[in-house]
Amino acid sequence: MTIAAIKSLLTTGALLSFLAFPSGVQAEVFNFDADWRFHKGDLEGGEQPHKDDSTWEKVNLPHDWAINGGFDEHAPATGSGAFLPTGVAWYRKHFNISEADKAKRIYIEFDGVMERSGVWINGVHIGHKPNGYISFHYELTPHLKPGPNVISVRADTSAQPASRWYAGGGIYRHVRLITKGDIHVEAWGSYVHTPKVDQKLASVQVESSVINKSRLDRKVHIAISILDPKGKEVAKSASEVILLQAGRSVKLKTESKITNPHLWNTFDPALHKAVVRIVADNKELLDQDEVTFGIRKIEFKADSGFWLNDKNIKIKGAAIHADGGAFGMAVPLSFYERRLEGLRALGVNAIRTAHHPFSPEF
Repeated sequence: MTIAAIKSLLTTGALLSFLAFPSGVQAEVFNFDADWRFHKGDLEGGEQPHKDDSTWEKVNLPHDWAINGGFDEHAPATGSGAFLPTGVAWYRKHFNISEADKAKRIYIEFDGVMERSGVWINGVHIGHKPNGYISFHYELTPHLKPGPNVISVRADTSAQPASRWYAGGGIYRHVRLITKGDIHVEAWGSYVHTPKVDQKLASVQVESSVINKSRLDRKVHIAISILDPKGKEVAKSASEVILLQAGRSVKLKTESKITNPHLWNTFDPALHKAVVRIVADNKELLDQDEVTFGIRKIEFKADSGFWLNDKNIKIKGAAIHADGGAFGMAVPLSFYERRLEGLRALGVNAIRTAHHPFSPEF
C-alpha cells in the first residue's frame, strides 16, 4: 500500500506486520480493532454508507456489549445466559483507500461475531455467518473506492434461549484488514503435518492452497523453510513447479526431514515455524505465509492409554468455557494466560474447550 494509505489505516488500527519482498510485492496485515462505532438495537439503513453514525458510541474491539447488562430475571437468555440482554446491535467503521490500493486484493478477517452476523461494504452485502464462534473472512476488493469507505456489521442474538452458558454479543474477537497480490495463499490455507517422529528424525509435510486471482496463467511453486524454536533454519524443501491457471486454486505439497528434532512436550512446549513462500517462474516472490507447530508423537494404546514421544502420560484435564467473568466474551489474552497458569499449577496438562471453537489466540 502507499505511504499515504498506511498512514490513513494507522489512524484506524495499528500496523501488525509489514513484509517487503525483493520483487516489490507487499503483503500487509493491519489490526482493525480501533475506532468502531456501536449502536445497540436494530435500525433501518444501518448498512448504508451515508448513514449518520456520528452519535453512535465509539468502541474498540474486542467488544461484548451484552456484558454491560443490566441483569433481568425475565431475560430471554434465562439464567444460562446470565440473565443478560440479547438482541440486535450494529457496528460501523470508516477507513480510507488510495487509488494505488485498488491494485491490491483486500480482505477483512473476523475471529468471531456473536452472532448471525451480516457484513456490508459501502452498502453492498458481502456475507452472513450464522455461527458466532467461527472465524471468517470476506474479500472487499470489488466494492472499494478511492477515498472514504465504510464497513457495517449487524449482529443478532435475539433467538433465545440459545445456549446453556453465557455467549455474549457483538464483535467480541479481533478483526484484521489484509492486503495481498493476485496470487497468494488462501486464508488459513497452509497445513503442517508430522507423520513420522522420533528422537533422531522427524518428517514435516507442508500443504498450501494457492489461488490465482489474476487473468494470466503463471508457473509457480512453494518454497518451505522450517525454523527451530530459536529461529534457526533446520530444513527446507520445494514443491514441483506447476502452471497455475487464472481463476483456479491448487494445493501444493512438500516434505522435509529434520535430524535430532527439538520435540514438543508439556514441560518444554518447543514450537517450530514453517515459512511458506510462493515463487513464480521468474523467481519473483509473490506471497508468504507462516504456520507455527510442535513436533511430537502421539499415540493411544488400549492397555496403557496416552503416549507422548514414547512416554506414557496420564491426561489430567479440565473443561473450561470461553468467557472471562466480568470481561464477558471479550477476553484479554492475559486472562487466558493467568487461567492456564493457575490450572497448570494444580497439575492440569490438558484442556477441553467446551463446547465450541475458541479464539485463535487461545
